[in-house]
Amino acid sequence: MILYHNGEIAPFYSEKVNPNDREPFWVSWAWKVGSDVTITNSEWVLPAGFALVEAIENSIAESDCDEFTKSNGIVFSTSHTSGQHQIDNKVTYLSQGETYSLTRGFRFELGFI
Repeated sequence: MILYHNGEIAPFYSEKVNPNDREPFWVSWAWKVGSDVTITNSEWVLPAGFALVEAIENSIAESDCDEFTKSNGIVFSTSHTSGQHQIDNKVTYLSQGETYSLTRGFRFELGFI
């Protein structure tokens, strides 16, 4: 699931997310940092009650017919069965010899469908 982040507020995924799902959520960084930038570190910030199952770094995420480069994905597990939550991806990257950090995330509602 790929969501667009405008830099102001984390996007909200419109469908309820099943707590037992193990599909990755993706944050694509290419549009923000550019294609010639090297991401040196990626860290996921999870709310209490969530655990990292798998982190996917610097991959190509696909949605319908589109490909998104420089994408980081997360598969998580949780003990929660409902409620609204936010997960963030914090990256550190190098651009023209300078080090920068950015955080982007997504919001969603847990629930059995």
